[in-house]
Amino acid sequence: MNLVGKIFIVLIAVMCLVFSAFAVMVYATHTNWRQMVVNTDPGKPLGLQSELKNASEANTALKNQLAGLEDSYKSQLNEKEQRLGKLETEVKELARVREEALKDLASKEALARETTAALKAKQDNEAALLKERDALREQARSVREDRDKQFKLVVQRTDEMHQAVSEVKRLTKRNEELSADLVRARDLLTRLGYDAEKNYPEIPPPVEGVVLAVQGNDLIEISIGSDQGLLKGHKLHAYRVDGSASTYLGRVEVVKTEPNRAVCKVDPTFPRKGPIQNGDRVASKID
Repeated sequence: MNLVGKIFIVLIAVMCLVFSAFAVMVYATHTNWRQMVVNTDPGKPLGLQSELKNASEANTALKNQLAGLEDSYKSQLNEKEQRLGKLETEVKELARVREEALKDLASKEALARETTAALKAKQDNEAALLKERDALREQARSVREDRDKQFKLVVQRTDEMHQAVSEVKRLTKRNEELSADLVRARDLLTRLGYDAEKNYPEIPPPVEGVVLAVQGNDLIEISIGSDQGLLKGHKLHAYRVDGSASTYLGRVEVVKTEPNRAVCKVDPTFPRKGPIQNGDRVASKID
């Protein structure tokens, strides 16, 4: 046997195996339709014929049940129609009774309206009389209050007039005193060589304060400022009070002002008698 024969033998063997596998697959997927229709084996599901029979029996039972329900529905419908007829008769009777009751109620409401109108008229008349009485009382009270107010006002105006007369006399006397003081002050300024009509901003007003803090570069902070009339450039005298004795410390110049405080610099050109400390006093003039 040559090589070609051997190849054909191998091919034939392979094809036999393939067709055998196809035969097994076809047999495995085969369905027994007769068994599915008329299956009586208790170990397997019922056949289609048995299921159809069971469904027909269930349908017959449902039809019988439906017929019984229709008969029951008709009997109940007849019974309800009879009850409805009775209820309609009762409704008509109740409607008649209601109509009679409404007529009676209307007559009573008309009587009540008339009675209410008469009562309201009486109440309105009484309310008007009470209002008139209250108005007269209020008018009398207002007249009394106005009379008392006018009397108090007359007394007050009389007191004010007497006070005004007294104040005019006092101010007249004070004006005369101030005029005399002004004449004396002008005469004193003229004698000292000052012009009474000229301002001298370099002269500080008569003030007195306390040293609040001592800073570097000979700067101090005091408790008086622009509200007391201090201006930049004003010169003040510093001194220390110890019991009944006082020690002069030197002179300081205002370099910055605020409403209630100022910063001053110690004047190095003025003789100093000691260091300035917290609590020392400053003044524009010392005796």
